[in-house]
Amino acid sequence: MPRPPELQPMIQYLNCLVTERVAEFGGKVLPNDPQLQKNRAEMARFLKLLENLLPQPGNAAILAAINETACVMANRCQELVYRRGLEDGVELAGILARNGRERGES
Repeated sequence: MPRPPELQPMIQYLNCLVTERVAEFGGKVLPNDPQLQKNRAEMARFLKLLENLLPQPGNAAILAAINETACVMANRCQELVYRRGLEDGVELAGILARNGRERGES
């Protein structure tokens, strides 16, 4: 279902916010995570092993494309998770506000 035109500026802002926050997270938090560093090193090692096993010299480009696609997919997953977290937070805030009003709290 298409969103009303009056919501478009808010949707554009949300899209920018999600992109900026995911980029910030990717630049500040992810590089410092020891588990992720270990996983990235393993992935690089596996790709190098595959490169050495493949007979044609052009296959390194294929492996680089596979690695890039994996990174793009991971980034998209981060965006979806962050967006869902924001939506869940808004929903939770609404539930808590309604619950407080039902109890007569201010």
